[in-house]
Amino acid sequence: MRGCSHQARCMFARAFASALVVTALTASVVAAQGVKAASMATQPLQNADLPTRVAHVRALLKATPVVDGHNDLPWAIRETKNNPRDVIAYDLRATPQGMTDIARLRKGGVGGQFWSVYVPGEVKDSGYARIELEQIDIAHQVIARYPDVFATALTAADVRASYKRGKIGSLLGMEGGHAIENSLGALRAYYDLGVRYMTLTHNVTLDWADAALDVPTHKGLTAFGK
Repeated sequence: MRGCSHQARCMFARAFASALVVTALTASVVAAQGVKAASMATQPLQNADLPTRVAHVRALLKATPVVDGHNDLPWAIRETKNNPRDVIAYDLRATPQGMTDIARLRKGGVGGQFWSVYVPGEVKDSGYARIELEQIDIAHQVIARYPDVFATALTAADVRASYKRGKIGSLLGMEGGHAIENSLGALRAYYDLGVRYMTLTHNVTLDWADAALDVPTHKGLTAFGK
């Protein structure tokens, strides 16, 4: 630019800047087109109609079933107004009384189900263990009452085997470590009864673990909790 006037240098700078902007915009458009093309390649049903998408989902569910990690049906049976704790009266084949019934489990492609054997941390009428055992019993009754639908599962392999037989592999999950009443012996007993997961807390802080909705006292977990 040596020997050029100030006006010429300004015109050149503006032209150069404009060229950079055009180049950047072109690169962005090309990149966007590339992303769109890649998206179309990996999502071939992106623009398909609803029936086609639903059929695709059904095909996926036949190959890879849904595993639901938490279902409060045992507590719903316990708390039902007309026949509390009565598994027979709470008919999963009849008109739905709650959020769970066999027809919807089948329609949703559920192949594995963790039944929550929940016990409120705020109960005062007895120890947690009694209610926990009753909830485990309710879950066992549900599984046994519909042998053509549910099958007891203790491992992932059990769930896969149950699904191949057209059944829903059924496991148990405990919601809140308060149910062990500070006893590892109780924890082992629950495991022997089929429980395969236990959350650390629910709504209340324990002697060995802080709960998010209660006053923290341990800065997380105690040595026992760990």
